[in-house]
Amino acid sequence: MKSLKIYRSTGAISKNLIENFSKLNKVIFPKTYIETLSENNWLKPQNESFDFVDFSKKPDTRDINFYGYEIESFLGSGTIVNAQNFDVYGYDKIIAIGFSANGDYICFDYRQNPDTDNPPIVLMYHDQYINDEYGNPKMAIVKIADDFDSFIDMLHE
Repeated sequence: MKSLKIYRSTGAISKNLIENFSKLNKVIFPKTYIETLSENNWLKPQNESFDFVDFSKKPDTRDINFYGYEIESFLGSGTIVNAQNFDVYGYDKIIAIGFSANGDYICFDYRQNPDTDNPPIVLMYHDQYINDEYGNPKMAIVKIADDFDSFIDMLHE
């Protein structure tokens, strides 16, 4: 994983805050995610952009602001705990770890393997929906990266 240039952060926090949140959600976060966020709560990297193929198979770009732990952000957003409320449009075992400026979520996806400590990274659209197998509308999701380290390696200015 490449090292990140930090644009903004509220500083270091205890790893216990992150690990307790993951235990509460019955998932295991990647070690590099825990390290990165414990050193830089509310992280916004300088190299914040990433490219991907959207759900309509077109190239697209988003940015990442990581949710923080413990304190409210000076951006006015809630903490990572508050960010998990997707109403009926979300999915079990999808954990939002960040957001894009347009409101989309960057998430760990534990749906295929809830016991992994190295889940794929997905983008969950806040305003695009697809029907699940029961015909219920759910937020559209596209895979961004195989894991957290690969996601960080994708980031560019």
